[in-house]
Amino acid sequence: MDFVLINEDEGQQFHTVDMPWLGSHALVLKERAVEALKSILLAHGEVLPLICCPELWLFNATCVIDALDHDESDIVRFRNGRIMDVRRYVFKPSCISKLQAFKISDFRVSPIFVSQEFVNQCAIARLSGVEFELIWESGE
Repeated sequence: MDFVLINEDEGQQFHTVDMPWLGSHALVLKERAVEALKSILLAHGEVLPLICCPELWLFNATCVIDALDHDESDIVRFRNGRIMDVRRYVFKPSCISKLQAFKISDFRVSPIFVSQEFVNQCAIARLSGVEFELIWESGE
């Protein structure tokens, strides 16, 4: 399967961005974004070149942890008990206090979760193409 960067749809040109959207499970980055976030990315995963689209890289978060507080989170489950959706995330602060990018072990394909420091670094570098949603704040 080839990865193709879409620049227009139905005659409408899209803006060029530093972090094209693929999904919450993967961060796609252009060189400017890789350079701005390199120290954080390499401390929490690997940056892989997309061979089919050489100006893009994929961040693979290799930090996968059991950080979801099942008792405090609002979780929707399948009949077999597997997680279908999380309506409200609550994390175990001790598990994530020093992390800036991670995935949780509760999903077959987990979203990538990032810290406020990661978000701040994106803002400082004025990276475009990605927006962040606050899903949880530590009470500590």
